[in-house]
Amino acid sequence: QSSGSDNPSPRAPRPDPSLDRLASIFDSYGALDGFREVRCLGRGSFGQAILMRSTAGEQIVAKRLHLAGISQSELARLETEVRVCAKLRHPCIVHYLGTVVRSDTSHGDTMYICQEHAAGGTLADRIDKHATAQRPFHVDVAVSWIVQISSAVAYMHSERTLHRDLSAQNVFLSANEDIKVGDFGLSKVGQSSLHSISGITICGTPNYFSPEMIRGEPYGTASDTWAVGLLAHEILTLKHPFVGTSMALLFQRILACEYDEAALNVAAYPEALKVVASRDQLLHTDPRARLTLDTLLARPMFAFQSS
Repeated sequence: QSSGSDNPSPRAPRPDPSLDRLASIFDSYGALDGFREVRCLGRGSFGQAILMRSTAGEQIVAKRLHLAGISQSELARLETEVRVCAKLRHPCIVHYLGTVVRSDTSHGDTMYICQEHAAGGTLADRIDKHATAQRPFHVDVAVSWIVQISSAVAYMHSERTLHRDLSAQNVFLSANEDIKVGDFGLSKVGQSSLHSISGITICGTPNYFSPEMIRGEPYGTASDTWAVGLLAHEILTLKHPFVGTSMALLFQRILACEYDEAALNVAAYPEALKVVASRDQLLHTDPRARLTLDTLLARPMFAFQSS
């Protein structure tokens, strides 16, 4: 079954005027005073994502964390997340609204990290849904998402910031079906030149570890790029390229870049699109030889088309 034409047209993210309105409402209500809790969207290691709605009907997501008893390392991670969220402004990155700390007698200090609501859910859920239905994404959708993810991560790198935990669970979709990269709790901000942005700490999701991370080498921009390649592979094949019954087997397959080539080869997409998600380009095991996001985005196939 064909999933599109040989001449895909990546779509630029649509402008969302509601974000400015949301920021205005958030400020005018005195932060969270004009919002009520709707439901819990999910739970993390030390917090909850709460959907909240204003009296005007606008929705936001507040990451709620009770500060009593959390460790210094967890507090440092929160501070990093807030700092990174506050500095990044890109149409394909979850829009940060502000942080509020409230006190009460039952929980003590509670922090709310407030952001736009990506109503389309996670990219992981969308891929799972299409995999279950055995329905590949249309080529224009696939290339648009790959370009939007690449554009967001390239922008982060231009701001001397590493994500360090890119995964389909941490990439969201807006109501307009545009990409929204989120969850910056493991991000790292560089202090000098771009080439010095590296992190020695092993962090993130094991399936998304790059070969250089497994080898114990510093985490740099190329490791984020590897994760972009994995996301591209998932979008095109509806499956993660690297799985294993043990961590040792998983890491062995990543180091050898041993994935199901047939799944990528049979995907009904142009070869020029499929090759970027292969071991020759974004999934090259040598970070120095890996395709860069700037090079990818300069190719005609991956240039945004005018609406």
